[in-house]
Amino acid sequence: MNIKINKKSFIHQTLILIAAWSSFIKMAVNEQIHDILAVISVAFGCILFVYAACKLKIPQKIFIIWIIFVLFGFLNIIFVGNLYITVFASIMLSYFPISLNLAYAPKLHLNLWKINYIIVGLYLIYRMANSPDGILLFHNLSRNNLSVLLLAWLIIYAVASKKNNREIPLWSISFYCFCCIFAVGRFGIFVASIIFLEFWIYGYFYKSHHKLRVQPRFFIGVSGVILAILIFYNFRRLLLGKVFSRFAEIGFTGIEDRLGMSIDYFREWNTLKSIILGADRTNIPSIVIRSGNPHNSYVFSHMYFGIIGLSFLVFGAVITTIYFYKTKQFEMMILAFGYFLRIFSDSVYPGSFGGDVAYWLFIFFVLWHSRINNFNFKT
Repeated sequence: MNIKINKKSFIHQTLILIAAWSSFIKMAVNEQIHDILAVISVAFGCILFVYAACKLKIPQKIFIIWIIFVLFGFLNIIFVGNLYITVFASIMLSYFPISLNLAYAPKLHLNLWKINYIIVGLYLIYRMANSPDGILLFHNLSRNNLSVLLLAWLIIYAVASKKNNREIPLWSISFYCFCCIFAVGRFGIFVASIIFLEFWIYGYFYKSHHKLRVQPRFFIGVSGVILAILIFYNFRRLLLGKVFSRFAEIGFTGIEDRLGMSIDYFREWNTLKSIILGADRTNIPSIVIRSGNPHNSYVFSHMYFGIIGLSFLVFGAVITTIYFYKTKQFEMMILAFGYFLRIFSDSVYPGSFGGDVAYWLFIFFVLWHSRINNFNFKT
């Protein structure tokens, strides 16, 4: 059942929405409006940060984490130069508090975040369908980033579902998979397909088997698969032509190039400063020719926040998997697995709305959920 929202909660979620949409839509507008929306997102993020500190029961360790990231971010800006102050402000004063408030809000209106998820998906499809060159989603953002942006909104909807004691519906996963296929991003399609298949296996085989009955939604799912097969059969030439041509454009050479950039970056760990604060990307030709983009969020996290950034990212992947497994939240575990796999192929964390909000929301949701359920990680 959807939780009733009072006036105070409505205002709180409205603030979150304004901050989130400002952070999201700024990528789709011109530079002047982008700067205005960036300021709005940071301003509302600061309001949310103060609200969380005063009104929500936030553990002290979260503020300690924030201070540590601020410290290493400033050190990178001063001594390395990989991290820009504008990106740094968005990370710490917008994406971080948005995720914090979503995770620790006592109530989230399920229909509100469901509608937002659908609107974002349709908007991204519209942008992709009207892309002048068929490659860029926004001005300087490739179509492959659709899978990350929409995944963040899916995770927000999933958290809202859990806060309302509801399961994550399969339609939301199917919608995500469809959008990723439409965007024709190689790794996005791969990860979306894994998420969809895992949800299908878990929802319609594992759960039904253990309940010793076939759920009514099983028939809806079967009907959906039959419909998908029919659509695929009728449009197979168009679909296969677009999708597999994308996989063939770069193929293994593209994978080797990205792995090569990662290897080149870690070869720059030749001083204590480069290990602790991050290696200077301007010294790495293979990354320089890609506009400083290593196409790997694990490398990117170290590039921006040094050893702390990389350690927290790996720690987040491990701790969320362990927690969701031990608490039998397999749907959330599937989404977490998909996210941490997806960011391996693109530099979307830290420094982008999709990558940052998804990561911090997983971390904060685990901390919030473990507290209200008195979960002990040592057991």
